[in-house]
Amino acid sequence: IASNGRALDKTLNIARLVRQAPYCVRPELLLVFNESIAFSLKVPVSKIEALERDDFEALPDAVFARALAGSVCRALKIDSAPVLALLPQG
Repeated sequence: IASNGRALDKTLNIARLVRQAPYCVRPELLLVFNESIAFSLKVPVSKIEALERDDFEALPDAVFARALAGSVCRALKIDSAPVLALLPQG
């Protein structure tokens, strides 16, 4: 269950997390949001976008994907445990 009380499903990705976050980001603001998160985490926007698409091949490795997902969850104030449980193991 997400911090906002919504159930997480097996196809969860970061884009869905954004929509389920306590303060929902409108789709037209998603690019600005991605750029803001990327800037604050000091990673390229392309890495955030790859995580959104569950495109783990575009990320350096599973450890990086899990660390990035955890950082995004913290930025969204979302419990990272259920998300990390769905990601590949490092």
